[in-house]
Amino acid sequence: MIPKIPPAYWLFPIVLGFPSLWVVLCKGLFETSAKLTYLGWRFNWIRMMFRQICEFGSLSVMHYWLHQLFQKSKKIPLLLLNAIFFGIYFEIFGFGVYDFEYTRINMQMVLPSIFTTYAGRYGGDTSVWTKPLASVPNSEAKVDTTSNIIYESLRDQPYFWYTTILIIIGWIILLLAMAIIYREIILSSAYFEIGNFKFPIGVSNQIDIRKLKWAPKDPYNNVPFILSHVLAGFNILFLFGTFCIKTDFQIAKFSILPYMESVLLAFSHFEKDLAKDTKKELTNIVRNTYLPPNRRWLDNRKDPVYPAVHGDMNAFCAYNNDHPDCKDYTPSFDQKPLVKELPNVVLILYESLTPSYDIITKEFIVEHAHLKPDDPKTIITDTPYYNTEILEAMNKYQKYALTFSGLSSNGIPTASAYHSSSTGFIPSQTFNNIIDGSYAHADDLPSVMNYYGYRGFFICASQFSFDGMSNWVFRKSARDEAYNKLKCKEGFGYLINDTVHQKLIGKKWPKMNENCDPKEVDKLEKELKKQYKDFPRWYDNAFDYIPSPDNVEYLGVDPKTLRLDASWPGDRLTAAEFRTHWNQIRNYQSRTGIRQPIFGHYLTIDSHLPYSGYDKDEYYDPINETRAAINFETYRDEKFRRVNKYSSKHAVGETLDFLRENEPNTIFIVTGDHGTRDIPVREPNMHIYDDVIFASDCVHTPSGSDSFYLVSGMIGYLGDDPVIKEALGLDKFAGKTIKIPADHSDIMFTIEDILARLNGTTVPPTHRRSRNLIDLSKNITEKMETEGVQKAFEEVDKSGWKSASVTTLNLEYREGTTVIRSPPANENGAHLYQKASFPMCYIPKGTKPMELGTKKDPNIFKRMFKYISVTTHLQYHNRMFHYSFRDEQCIKKGKCEFPQPTPTKNHDVFFYICLAGVPIIFLFIFGLIPELIIFISIKLTIIKDDGVQLNPSDSSDIIVDTINNNFDSSNDMPDDPGEFENNNVEKEEFKVN
Repeated sequence: MIPKIPPAYWLFPIVLGFPSLWVVLCKGLFETSAKLTYLGWRFNWIRMMFRQICEFGSLSVMHYWLHQLFQKSKKIPLLLLNAIFFGIYFEIFGFGVYDFEYTRINMQMVLPSIFTTYAGRYGGDTSVWTKPLASVPNSEAKVDTTSNIIYESLRDQPYFWYTTILIIIGWIILLLAMAIIYREIILSSAYFEIGNFKFPIGVSNQIDIRKLKWAPKDPYNNVPFILSHVLAGFNILFLFGTFCIKTDFQIAKFSILPYMESVLLAFSHFEKDLAKDTKKELTNIVRNTYLPPNRRWLDNRKDPVYPAVHGDMNAFCAYNNDHPDCKDYTPSFDQKPLVKELPNVVLILYESLTPSYDIITKEFIVEHAHLKPDDPKTIITDTPYYNTEILEAMNKYQKYALTFSGLSSNGIPTASAYHSSSTGFIPSQTFNNIIDGSYAHADDLPSVMNYYGYRGFFICASQFSFDGMSNWVFRKSARDEAYNKLKCKEGFGYLINDTVHQKLIGKKWPKMNENCDPKEVDKLEKELKKQYKDFPRWYDNAFDYIPSPDNVEYLGVDPKTLRLDASWPGDRLTAAEFRTHWNQIRNYQSRTGIRQPIFGHYLTIDSHLPYSGYDKDEYYDPINETRAAINFETYRDEKFRRVNKYSSKHAVGETLDFLRENEPNTIFIVTGDHGTRDIPVREPNMHIYDDVIFASDCVHTPSGSDSFYLVSGMIGYLGDDPVIKEALGLDKFAGKTIKIPADHSDIMFTIEDILARLNGTTVPPTHRRSRNLIDLSKNITEKMETEGVQKAFEEVDKSGWKSASVTTLNLEYREGTTVIRSPPANENGAHLYQKASFPMCYIPKGTKPMELGTKKDPNIFKRMFKYISVTTHLQYHNRMFHYSFRDEQCIKKGKCEFPQPTPTKNHDVFFYICLAGVPIIFLFIFGLIPELIIFISIKLTIIKDDGVQLNPSDSSDIIVDTINNNFDSSNDMPDDPGEFENNNVEKEEFKVN
């Protein structure tokens, strides 16, 4: 006997909603790749589950009442309505699975802003800039790595994926079986009427639809009806509660909201508003932080538009003529450079550099784990940091540098980390800094280097369109963009006569206009300025190409060594690109007699997860692949060590060796873009070295891992100039490691400040409330030597320095030497480190694990949210900075006007289209196409019923006479008003007119 089923609006939440509930359950069953609790508290999944059920209740209610409307009008088939809701439930599940995996790795939800970032992966391009004419084309020998990513995900989290795949297979089989068994019900839902035209649906004489569908006696007084409406009521209350809490704490809601509700919260762009009390405190919150010496806040109006911008006294008085401190002030612009020529600068952003026991020396870890609170080595040590086994080149060059073991990234993954390190912005959640912030003004390092007179270039393995980076790396003036858009020869740049570049581009050399009409260029320039596409240039050239067998030899690489199936070029190739394009600049300068220092920015790739490498196998140490089946975690760690050994050798070693030999007057910075998340192997109390173990509080807990934001880094010098060495503190600190908290913005500001001093000037106005790490190192070591370690820590705490790193489910906030790592929704799961010294999580055996929570500083959780809220608010409204603050002319004249913030633009429409796309596709596939097939089959097929043959030409006259609108007994009542008035067909013969 075939069981009866409820109508679609009650059936769908059960049958189609089950897979989504499984995904929610998995957030409680499984951990992130960093072995942290997924939602910050292990039982948050229960709250999320109930809210997901309430969301399904709301969908059921909407489906129910639309069903009644459609049923009453008869003009639209119920099949179309059901197809749309089928698509909605499927979409919730599909996005949920994608979000689960992405969040498992990054603890960053796939919110609309994140989804937009990766539009380039699917052929979309969100760039506001045209691709430079001098770009080198990609090799066509390129493969899609989606299958590889899926394969690695399966191996990394087999229990989730294998179980989920089995559930999906079983689910699909169930849906197919139900579609076959209850096909008559599906066919009956295709009925509609338009005027005198009726779409006739014949029902098998052998099956009565009423015997297949469950119908309550009372359409309104029944359990499904009442339950769905009650759940919908709860859902409305929950949504009201979500959107009515203080905007400072909205980010915490992501830990309990089902995916689609998280999307709604993201669409609210809560970062654009502040809670009333926070809004009143905005200026105090922004300025109650570190202000570099001899700097003043520039905007001192009643309600400052740019509260974070500060400058020297010259700039202050230019913007505040009437200030009492400026009445007797005489500006001074005497420039007394300390060096004849500014040094070159190389910034290597090393992919996924987590300072774990894999890459730190044994001596450093053992020493650090046994330190007492008053030991000077909690602040500074001369014990080598990077080990020689894996990071041989970094070990070699740390002797010429000052290393920072407590240096952190402000964002994750790479695109976010690159942007935050360059601009000093922290990642927003409802507003994507890279895409939506395309028109944002920031005191970014690349344009500062251009401002300082550097010739800059950028080397990156991944496509700039891949994650929206083209919005920033291609930044230029409206004039230059006009040249580029019109394909004017002037738009190509200084490499137009470079023979190596001609060979690299080869047959794809762009066709250019030799004589662009100046009037046309002027006109386009004006239009671009009206669109706010007018910025200081970031780089003279930015390259993201994969070399091909046709041009790789011009990089000094043997074509036979090229891996042809790589999706990205390995570090051996990008290091060759770096050397080649560096030499291009020097060759151009030799031809023209113009001498400028070079700024080389280089983002490595090989240590990117899943740590498989992008070069030929012969360039990596051999690895035993059979270990993957025995212990995949250990196998992954071996892969990580292998690719890091490769990256250190090629990206760091070959690059710095080249510069040391040819361009020793070069400052170098090497730091990670972000942490690894899934490296190193860790378990509670796991043995590391000697009696050192991995602290149990750092694994299988809501927070505490060094593997997210902590990246470490070093700043050094390859030459012998004593002035530059002293400016960098290398006369005292070379080969040493500073352990206190710092971030990427600190190290970028350090470079800006050191170069300004060497040039006899000061840093131009900036929004970076960051520290010169060299000065900081000098100050705290002097304080430590004279007054002790604790006084040195207190000195840092008094400075007021603050910093934050942000993802949806993992926050890190720093105040002086205090660091809190916490899930947004559970401060009781936080790690609160006071007088922090890095790295964390390595302790002697027998040491008690750390107590989680914020008892030692109960207000830090609130301060963290306010700091993040205020910062992202200013970023959203483009109030962090304005490039006109760099106007030297108005400062020298002593009269500057504050600029108005330029508008920003979000890209929500892209995600709206994606959300609407799935239901529309389902409407087409499962609604319109079946409807059309049924219609055509009735029109063109000879229908035989009880031996009566019907002429197709008369098919329009075929009427199903037996559709009953009235039932003789309560047992025949439909499950809702009009439920079967179009669908119940009695077994009678067709009549032929």
